[in-house]
Amino acid sequence: MSIRIEPQELFGWLQAESVAYVVLRDCDLVHSDRLSRLDDVDLLVDDAAIPALMNQFANKNGPLKLDIYGIAGEHGTGYHGAAHLPEALARSLIEHRTIRGGVSIPAATDELNALLYHIVYHKSVQSGLHSGDDKLSAEKDYTRRVRALLAATGQALELTLGAFHDHLTAQGYGVSEERLIAYLQHDFHHGRKSYFHALLQDCHPGELNLFVIREVALKHQCEDQLLERLRQCYEIVTCKSIPWLTRWRTRRHMRGGKWSRGGKPHLAIVVFDRKPEPSSPAERNVHPFVFNRNQFVKVEWRDWFIAHSGAR
Repeated sequence: MSIRIEPQELFGWLQAESVAYVVLRDCDLVHSDRLSRLDDVDLLVDDAAIPALMNQFANKNGPLKLDIYGIAGEHGTGYHGAAHLPEALARSLIEHRTIRGGVSIPAATDELNALLYHIVYHKSVQSGLHSGDDKLSAEKDYTRRVRALLAATGQALELTLGAFHDHLTAQGYGVSEERLIAYLQHDFHHGRKSYFHALLQDCHPGELNLFVIREVALKHQCEDQLLERLRQCYEIVTCKSIPWLTRWRTRRHMRGGKWSRGGKPHLAIVVFDRKPEPSSPAERNVHPFVFNRNQFVKVEWRDWFIAHSGAR
């Protein structure tokens, strides 16, 4: 939930009304004269106070964008179907907050955990951090703040998504499967594909996958035979025809937009593989997002299709 506010008016009202809240990020800026550097402020607020907050500021039009998140994600303040942060972490942020310069800010340990959660699960791709090699992690505002918080709390962590995830899991703040699915779907909708999120999903038993049967297969009436081959290897969850409008809208968001040979997809088949076989390092080097070498059976099927149909 977002509104635009005048920051001094907002923080004055929050203090006057004794609202339990805390600034989630950029805590080193909101209580200083550097506030003008910020484009937006993220606020974690006691859910019970959100209706009054919205009534007070909904019709305002200040210079700063305010994103409001409830502890439990109530009153429209959720994040992709759940609260912005695990509730235990959110409550710790509120419980251990302090007032500095008229603004409620979190304890360094809680700020660090909340920032790591935001980086690893909400902004995995945008963060520029590598999954396992800190030498390949980009230096951004995120990493500079993490370094400062690590120094303030006397902790040491490699600046990688994997190290952050392990730390959060040890604290009891690791991402749930349901939330990870929602984050994956959101990123995919915006054209982002997180390698680290794929690694996390690969830890679960079995593998869900998507195959498409393209125009050339329907032209040569081979779709039923290809479906039968899929049934021999996988459990078919669903098979759907892809409407022409969907083909037109999504053609640039799959396979790099390369559909000239074989035509666009006409059938989408979701399958589940109960016994995936890990791909080799050499295979992963060519296809980094393919964790299951069973998918490479497609190469054999293409050879069969060309020989059987006479298509190029």
